[in-house]
Amino acid sequence: MKTSLWFYPNKQKKSRKSGLTPIYVRILLHGKKAEGRLYDTELSDRDLHLWDAGTMRLRAKNHKTNKIINDVQADFDDFCVTNRKNFQAFTAMSIRDLLLGTGQKSQPTAIEYIDQYYATSILNNNNIAGSTKQCYQKAARHLKAFLQKYKKQHLLVRELSVTLAMQFKDYLLCETGDEFKRGMTEVSALGNIKKFRTIFDRAVDEGLLEKNPFKLVKLKNRSPQKPRLTTSQLRALYHLDLSKFPRLVPYRDLFLFSCFTGLAYEDAHNLSYADLVSLHGGEVKIYLPREKTDILTEVVLTKHAKGIIEKYRSHPENQVLMRALPQRSNQKINVQLKILSNMIELPFELKSHTGRHTFRQLLGEAGIAEMAVIKRMMGHNRTGDIDNVYYQLTEVKLLEAKQKLEAYLQRHL
Repeated sequence: MKTSLWFYPNKQKKSRKSGLTPIYVRILLHGKKAEGRLYDTELSDRDLHLWDAGTMRLRAKNHKTNKIINDVQADFDDFCVTNRKNFQAFTAMSIRDLLLGTGQKSQPTAIEYIDQYYATSILNNNNIAGSTKQCYQKAARHLKAFLQKYKKQHLLVRELSVTLAMQFKDYLLCETGDEFKRGMTEVSALGNIKKFRTIFDRAVDEGLLEKNPFKLVKLKNRSPQKPRLTTSQLRALYHLDLSKFPRLVPYRDLFLFSCFTGLAYEDAHNLSYADLVSLHGGEVKIYLPREKTDILTEVVLTKHAKGIIEKYRSHPENQVLMRALPQRSNQKINVQLKILSNMIELPFELKSHTGRHTFRQLLGEAGIAEMAVIKRMMGHNRTGDIDNVYYQLTEVKLLEAKQKLEAYLQRHL
């Protein structure tokens, strides 16, 4: 069976810190390839100019890198002679491991690799939002539970397969008989699968895995339409008499504030007075990067939203914490919103995120159609929008949007 060995400088793996480029080994067998780093062979830019792609050596007779390459070449030649009648028992990856001295015991398990990746690349990365870190942890818990259920918790990274990835997809989507495990929607399952596409792409780059099997898992990536309040439903909630249920008032106010500003729970929860910018004419603008994506949000407050801010300004809790709104957990908010849903006889249960969807609906109904304005108010990314290069949004446009939204609320609430 034909097999071949190649050496080459992997410029894609050049170290940003040292500026050195490592030599990689490539094994071809049965039409498959496996690659790995040849340690102690890092080359400077000066040495790279001495590399001869034909001989796969440096044009420097006594260079240590040539000696290392020669040793690996000799080991490969010996292997081919010794196993010339037994090649079917080997794969490109197993030959690579023999040559590089990375036997099976040194291979990490899938669980170990996931934990290591999270600790080194996610946990202390300030560019990744806290909610995204939690999503990585949830995805890891799901895969660990799956491997535990099928007694594969010691599965090596190199043993990950398309079959196993497909089984994991089915595990996420289906009921398993476990009272604590419910089947997910395809969109939710895809969110977990995407995490492992990212994690095990690194394993492929490091030569621990030939291909990332999670890239072959196909799922729907569009969420079903989320409920949002109609104008009449919003009016019913806005005017709901809570004189006999005063404890529900802060929860209604928090939800209404999201309806009037589009802020997601985390952003509203962390909203401080420093995020409220005073403009001319007594106008007030929210100016903050979204917690989830770090994308800028700018919304000029309508009088309905300003009224909620002023209502809680003098509360001791808000003054101590320097927060603009009452501090309640998302879980507690959703529990109380369920009660409010029943009180106004909604055909669905309110969730804190329903307020953000309602806000987007209100923008359209108020006649706010300019996409650049909508994206800024929603905190959506304008990447890929060519107009973003030429057009900068001004406060004039935001004020116009505020006036339209306020006029619409005045007419319908």
